Amino acid sequence: MATWQRYGYIYLSIADRAACWKVGSTITTDDPHVGFGNILGSLTETPSNAISAYWTTKDLDFTDQDPSMANQWKTVDRVRLEYIDEYTSTPVSVSISIDGGTTWTTTSLSLGTGTGLVAYTDFWFLPITSPYFRFRIGSSDTDTSFTWTGVFAYYYPRSSHFKIQ
Repeated sequence: MATWQRYGYIYLSIADRAACWKVGSTITTDDPHVGFGNILGSLTETPSNAISAYWTTKDLDFTDQDPSMANQWKTVDRVRLEYIDEYTSTPVSVSISIDGGTTWTTTSLSLGTGTGLVAYTDFWFLPITSPYFRFRIGSSDTDTSFTWTGVFAYYYPRSSHFKIQ
């Protein structure tokens, strides 16, 4: 059995924070907030509606953080989610697409102990190899919210990527 040496990771920082919230009818604070569709929310509101929402990256080749990855195949097997541990047992899914978001490989976990601290959880995948990756984080629940602050994508370099025409 071959042993792979972990090469590196990219970190996707989410400005302020991104979240899936159950929300009330008004925004009453200047805290960072996010909207999905016609629903806006902030952490200070009393939840009243459940929503299913997700956040998706563009297609990434990792060159913004590692220029040597240009035109390279890469294998991703783990995505680490950085989040605020607000509630217990919050269902969260992390997905990877290598075809521009047409199909997704998903891993789902129930996260949280309600400490209110920043926490990290690894979502493991069977190795996925491609020159480009798209990531999606989602949450859906009837009585909790979920706030994430960053995503780490761990990868191994492979070979050069060439298009033959």
